[in-house]
Amino acid sequence: MIEILLSVLIISLISTLAILKFNSVDHEAIITKIRSDLSFIRSHIAKYENKKILMQEEFDLLTLDDTPLDTQDQPLFTKIFKDGLQIISNEEHNGSWKKTSATKYEVKIDNENSVAFEYVFATKRFDCDMTNEWCIRLNQ
Repeated sequence: MIEILLSVLIISLISTLAILKFNSVDHEAIITKIRSDLSFIRSHIAKYENKKILMQEEFDLLTLDDTPLDTQDQPLFTKIFKDGLQIISNEEHNGSWKKTSATKYEVKIDNENSVAFEYVFATKRFDCDMTNEWCIRLNQ
């Protein structure tokens, strides 16, 4: 009888550790996805700027898209993603983006954390508040 209880205890402990490890891996995957999104957004802003310079045209990217605010399942960043890439607005899933103003976006880290980003036309930058610990982590 003791052997069975001991076996159940060991299996429960191993299962608990495996679940905790899986949650950690899942969270790191979300962080990696967001970093990838940021890289795509920033590189496409630079690509847009370079194209305008080569064409000797004025840089006119005041906003990154014309998507309505706080909408679900709508493509974001459509003015810079011209090569089939899409980031779809969604508030439900971790790692998803939503538009909060004409030039501001928010990415959901988890159920308790999110990070606000802003596109600034004057500097041609897409950044977050570097005093926010999640912003720092996403920009590493």
